[in-house]
Amino acid sequence: MIRDFMLRFFSNKVKDHDFLKVFTNASYLTISQGVSYLIPLITLSYVISLLGLEKFGRYSVILITATLLQVVTDYGFMFISPKEISIAGDNKQRVSEVYISTTILKSLFLLLIFVFYTIVCYLIIDEYDLLINFLLGYLIVISQSLYPTWFFQGIQKMKIIAGLSIIAKIINCLLVIFFLKISAEINILILSQAFPMFVVSFYANLIIIKKYIYLVKPSWTSIRTLFLEGSGLFLANISSAILTNSTIPILSIYATPTQLGAYAAIERIIKSIYTIFFPISQAIYPYNCKRFSYSLSDGITAVKKTGIPMVVFALITSVSIVITFYVMRNYIDIYIYQYVLVVIFLSLWLIVGVINNVLGIQFLCAYNCKDFYSKAFFVSSSLTIPFMFWFSSWIPAIGTSFAVLMGESLLGVILFIKIYNINKRVKLSD
Repeated sequence: MIRDFMLRFFSNKVKDHDFLKVFTNASYLTISQGVSYLIPLITLSYVISLLGLEKFGRYSVILITATLLQVVTDYGFMFISPKEISIAGDNKQRVSEVYISTTILKSLFLLLIFVFYTIVCYLIIDEYDLLINFLLGYLIVISQSLYPTWFFQGIQKMKIIAGLSIIAKIINCLLVIFFLKISAEINILILSQAFPMFVVSFYANLIIIKKYIYLVKPSWTSIRTLFLEGSGLFLANISSAILTNSTIPILSIYATPTQLGAYAAIERIIKSIYTIFFPISQAIYPYNCKRFSYSLSDGITAVKKTGIPMVVFALITSVSIVITFYVMRNYIDIYIYQYVLVVIFLSLWLIVGVINNVLGIQFLCAYNCKDFYSKAFFVSSSLTIPFMFWFSSWIPAIGTSFAVLMGESLLGVILFIKIYNINKRVKLSD
């Protein structure tokens, strides 16, 4: 019976060529994401044993800094540019304009941020070796920012970019294993990560220039439009980065080391599982954008077609996390098992987070309501942080996870009301 249902489900989807392309792209991105997590796990103990905990701690801070700077350089291009390219379709002139305009803007961001970052580093870092480490860390930001995932996302051909990403990770692993043994320095780790990304970024952009675009001079209007379009989503990206990195520091004010460690372990596992949905979201977003460019009804149909399976998968995943935690209770540290409510709250957060992705990214952003989504995200994030302070002081760890769930749920309510009003307004006009 299950087999017949699956056959009927996928046979209906396969009739939609674009949907089949979405499924294929999501598969490639998921494999790439899996490799991206697997390789660091393979090299982790090796790196720590050679580098030592003190140097590894410094390297971790540099990586976190690079991640935050990358959010700034990405601006809103990870959503705006794929959307514009997807809507442009076979219009190579327009695709070329979007690619070149985005590349120019990203390059300007990289340059301006580097100047600011260098000044700050010189002002606050006294140790020369550490200063060099942080400045070299910006190479990671540059190499990642030049990697044109957004372009291949827009043309819905993720096989190339996923394959290059896997190659870069494998080269990174080999470089770390070989060179770190010769010289156990932070700079070796940074260069081993940045160099492969520079190589594949150059090759990916070369493919784009040779195969998919014309070398045209973009209009000032095109550059200005992309900049303004991305400004709204930039606020959401920054809010997300701050919120994601605030949980542990806030909890550390009120929790014991044991409570903090237990929460950190649970959060890391569940948030790592949550990242499985990132490549799926990346793959389906251009498809939904294209459908909304036809009509609202086409867009809603597309969001249902792509969003419902995503939410069902999130539900199954969350239930599986809770069941696994219960089954493994005899093998889990007693302090972690005491926080079963943390597991439940964060598992519910995962479900609500995926629902919000469908409502916010796949519907509102694809339907040109990105400014509302950005403001809603900012409001919910601004309220979540006070929630975390209050509930963490009341019940450390458990209260923190409840606050995170409350903030995500608040965002969901705001997004749902907006979508409900859009549908109501459209029905009245009909």
